[in-house]
Amino acid sequence: MKRKHQYIRIFLFIFLIVLSFQVIMSLYYDRPSENTFRASVKHDSIDKNWFYEVYNENHLIIKQQYIPGVQGRQYFQSKRDAEVIALLVVKKLQKGGNPNIEVSELEEFNINFKN
Repeated sequence: MKRKHQYIRIFLFIFLIVLSFQVIMSLYYDRPSENTFRASVKHDSIDKNWFYEVYNENHLIIKQQYIPGVQGRQYFQSKRDAEVIALLVVKKLQKGGNPNIEVSELEEFNINFKN
């Protein structure tokens, strides 16, 4: 009889370890990824300008209608310009950094703007 109880205890112990492992793994793999940033480039048909929006999961966090980092309200001249800067902002956010854009970065990516 003692032996039977000992087997039951061992079985329950192993079962609890396996169950705990499965619960921990499901919590780890099923949780949504942090920093799920994405960008969307859009065209304003009224003003004929390009702009971008940045989302974290499905929440709008940035709506950038003007070229960031420059004086005044300067619009993106092309879809490419808006896409390049939007992707740079997303990359910075994914790394946990500040999404600010510097004039030197605009120049590096050949973004059209006036000084």
